Amino acid sequence: MPKEISNQQKAFFQENGYVYWEESIFSDNDLEALTSALYAIFHGNYRTKIAPARHFNQGESEKLQKIDNFHFADDQILDRIPLKKIGERAAQIMDAQMIQLWATQLVIKPAMSGALGNVGWHADQHNWELWDGNVFTAWIPLTDMVPQSGPITHVDQSHLWQKALPMESAYSQNLDLSQFQDENVFPEAWKQTPMLLRAGELSLHHRWTLHCSGPNETEKDRLALALNLRTERSRLQNGVEDFGYHHLIQDLHLCPIIYRSEIVSEFH
Repeated sequence: MPKEISNQQKAFFQENGYVYWEESIFSDNDLEALTSALYAIFHGNYRTKIAPARHFNQGESEKLQKIDNFHFADDQILDRIPLKKIGERAAQIMDAQMIQLWATQLVIKPAMSGALGNVGWHADQHNWELWDGNVFTAWIPLTDMVPQSGPITHVDQSHLWQKALPMESAYSQNLDLSQFQDENVFPEAWKQTPMLLRAGELSLHHRWTLHCSGPNETEKDRLALALNLRTERSRLQNGVEDFGYHHLIQDLHLCPIIYRSEIVSEFH
């Protein structure tokens, strides 16, 4: 049976721009197998002989590592992720009839990498001008998150500010919030919330939610997945760089539909 999402959880997402569940969606064995397969991709072992779309800081192992669309390199790796569970929860939170996975990211903060592993303050929208409508992110740590490991941290209710936010890329490493406060965007009272989740637990965040993650000061690599999702209430924009997604989203092997309501037969 799909996990029922409470009205309180839906309201929390609508109010704060994120929601999370403090229970793993993986078995221990599945999580270990997925982590091993992801490290193989990190080390350049591609089952498909196709490289990921991008490997940020490849060859500079002391720095933040981001691997975009890692699943291009392994045609079995999505089978190791409980996409059905993610899709069912996301559909309830978003009141959606369909959920499609359209991109993946692996983020590694190397052990003791300090500020070299920072991900600066940004909203996902700052990299998503190709999309209009309901697109969002599922974030899943593959290692336990503690304050010293650089957990993702959200600014509550920042999704409501939307276009008032200055534009910053997800590849920025700037953790100085004054860049936003100087724009008179922040209300007088606001709150930062770190996602201190355990490995395999799930969170979702809105495309406009302001977030960052700080340095990893632990002796272990810090790993997390970001899965970019969309509902039927979204479409690709014309006249902007689409990075091939007009074609890619038609490939249901690379961009699978992970939830579909019984009353809907096609994804529009």
